[in-house]
Parts: sequence; C-alpha cells; structure tokens
Amino acid sequence: MKNKDSVIFKIKYKIIRFLMHILRFRNCKIYYKEIESRYKYIIENIISLPFIIFSNKLILKILKLIMTSNGNEGNANYYAMFEGTSKKGYILKKDIYTPCKKLKFEKNEYNVPGKIEEYLRMNYGEDYMELPPEEKRHTHEPVQIKFL
Repeated sequence: MKNKDSVIFKIKYKIIRFLMHILRFRNCKIYYKEIESRYKYIIENIISLPFIIFSNKLILKILKLIMTSNGNEGNANYYAMFEGTSKKGYILKKDIYTPCKKLKFEKNEYNVPGKIEEYLRMNYGEDYMELPPEEKRHTHEPVQIKFL
C-alpha cells in the first residue's frame, strides 16, 4: 500500500508542476520569448495549445483540488511550495513546517518552518551554511514588467 501512495504522490506532483508551468507560460509569454530559444518557445506554445479551452481560473481550481485532495493516501500530510519563476518545487512533510517558530532577522521577527534546519538541509544540502565558491555564485537578474 505504501508503494501505491508513493506513485500517486509522484503523479500528483508532476501534474501540479505541469499545470503551474502552463499558467506561467500563458501569463508571461513575452518573458519566455526573450529568455528561451525560438525552438523552445515554439514547443512551449504547442504544449500549451490544448489548454486554450481552459481559463486560468479553471486551471487554478484544478490545481487547488489536486493539492488539497487526500485520496487514498491516508494521513500522509504534505505541504507544497512552488517558486514563481523557477522550475523548483518543494514538497515536504507537514511536520517540518508546523508548528512554525519565530526567528529574528535584523529588527523584525519572521515565521519560519518549525524544523528550519531540516528544511534547509532538504532544499539546499548538508552544507547550506557554507558559501559556494565565487565562480558558482550568481545574482538574480532583474525582471522588467511592462503593463500594456
């Protein structure tokens, strides 16, 4: 039974990632056109074409349904987090996040996952406290948003 739950979990994860990608692409076509090769941009358009019959609102409802359904998975409580522009997504057991705790940063306190060290290790590796070598460090590129 455990293996079946694992397979269902992986399928749901892939569906969620795919639908999130479709939403990002549909809403940021100009951005994708600028950052992707012409060939990849055309492929992205072809992949998203069948979803033209679905509104963004409907896709979001489907996503919510998938993310909140528990099906036959029993008490396998997980949380999912998807980063907006990257292709990263994290799915971790609920007990890593909750109960949350407060940590002070500069003058403010912020809620962080209750098992913050475990969260950081799972997402960034055992050496999450060490700076990467200079040649592997990079900054985030600014994104220009144009309202039409």
